[in-house]
Amino acid sequence: NGMLPTVFDFAKPAKKDMLHQAEKPVELLESIINYVTQDDEIILDQFAGSGVLGEAAHNTGRRSILIELADEFVEKIMKRLKLITA
Repeated sequence: NGMLPTVFDFAKPAKKDMLHQAEKPVELLESIINYVTQDDEIILDQFAGSGVLGEAAHNTGRRSILIELADEFVEKIMKRLKLITA
């Protein structure tokens, strides 16, 4: 879609709200998705962690495939995605 900006200015999620130690702000990932993908593309996240990329993909009209090895995070991802699709 275009060149990525050199600076993204989004606040980190509050520690108490984070599901995973490497969680990024949903708004940051939505912005990046809009720059590097087209509508209706499928996004792969092979280290899903908190599932925030799946939420950002949903919010921007993209589909996603999330892969996470740790069962504890899989449960949290499922809860996160159920909240946004309900």
